[in-house]
Amino acid sequence: MFSRVDHLVIAVPDLTAAIERYTALGFHIFDAGSNEDAGTRSAVVFYDDQYLELLAIEDAATQRDAAARDASCDPGLAAFIQAGGGIRAIALATDDLAGEVAAIRARGVQVSDPTRQARTTPTGARIEWLASVPLGEGALPLLFVQHLSDLDARRAQAPQRAPHPNGVLDIERIYVAGTSLEEMVAAYSGVLGGPPPTPQDGIIIKANMARYAFAQSDVVAAEAYGPGPTQDAMTARGPGPFQAIHRSSDVTASARWLEAHDLAPAATGRRANGELVLLVGPEHAFGYNLGFVGRDD
Repeated sequence: MFSRVDHLVIAVPDLTAAIERYTALGFHIFDAGSNEDAGTRSAVVFYDDQYLELLAIEDAATQRDAAARDASCDPGLAAFIQAGGGIRAIALATDDLAGEVAAIRARGVQVSDPTRQARTTPTGARIEWLASVPLGEGALPLLFVQHLSDLDARRAQAPQRAPHPNGVLDIERIYVAGTSLEEMVAAYSGVLGGPPPTPQDGIIIKANMARYAFAQSDVVAAEAYGPGPTQDAMTARGPGPFQAIHRSSDVTASARWLEAHDLAPAATGRRANGELVLLVGPEHAFGYNLGFVGRDD
């Protein structure tokens, strides 16, 4: 089974500008180098064993050729970036990608063969992994990975990791908007297996939602029921990931950091458990809502 949310792939038009913005947002972020034979370049924000990957096209022709050979190199990346960028994929980790692919196919879902990929860091280190993605019309925004390089080697891509200046510790929840919660649950359960989750009321995102739990992180399917972040995302971009919430050690300190860097939250809200949620809007986070959550008492 997929053990955890490994990382988020955030597509950006300009990697240098994205590094500057994420530094202003309070993250330790570092250029991670070129993805071999893929025409893309990455920067990473590392937590303990999770990370954010900011991904930009470095060579358009090479990226097109790579995507034609391997769907996990993302045939639609250029168009997605041109439309505003944002969360392109939610990467789920496993220690047996071949076994996961076989199980997914047994449930009737199309998925690509695992392919070996690598990145050369600015220090000359080589990071390797296997990757696979769902295929077909309406394919889910998921990326399946099996790391071949150990955790210490991957952490070395980012000399500094959590705690970050903004207080963020890890990825807590990723929200994916859709037109029908029932159809989304059927699709996700087909890929992930197991019984479908019980629908819940997302009081902050104003949506009916179904939550898939992976260790410390959740992937949430959401169907809007009124004005709010989910409906806004559907209006602006249509179905897809639109929000990522990060667990903060001190959400009040997170708010102070954002204010000091002229990045006041576009919206705030409280969960049923009393935790405060801060959302930085898509205009500041390359196409998606970047959230912070924690207690402020």
